[in-house]
Amino acid sequence: ALRGLMGGGERRVSPDLEALATPDQSIWDDYRRSRTGVAATPALEAAARILRNHGAIATDAVRGCAGSPGVTSDLVDRVLRCLVALLASPHLSDPCSACRESLVLSEAQELCGEAFGAAERLAAATAMQFLAGRLCVPRDMGATPASYFRSLLAVMRSTL
Repeated sequence: ALRGLMGGGERRVSPDLEALATPDQSIWDDYRRSRTGVAATPALEAAARILRNHGAIATDAVRGCAGSPGVTSDLVDRVLRCLVALLASPHLSDPCSACRESLVLSEAQELCGEAFGAAERLAAATAMQFLAGRLCVPRDMGATPASYFRSLLAVMRSTL
């Protein structure tokens, strides 16, 4: 079951990392100028949305994964903390796409390795999959921040 949640158990970079290509910053800056309270980058905007709605997101994930053993509020909290740390990573803005992918994957491996024990990997992958599927654009966040949210969850799942 764990292999199915993580893309067949392959240990290669998720194709979802292609969505992390550095967007044209001028487009994002134009968007930011037309609104108040928008973060400096799409990734930071996704992180801010998670932080603002952490309690509701965690409660929804625990409720949505109710039939899955091991998905607790503590585990979902750790998933969200790892995700926010990756969203805030300076590696996401590395101009070299190969470097960016390698650095983000390495950081995800380190974060997830520290956050989840071997016995928690299936539950963490289940929570990550639920969160990625539950995100609604534009209700929860815009399309560009959502692509970072989903892509980094896929990267995190690939490291388990």
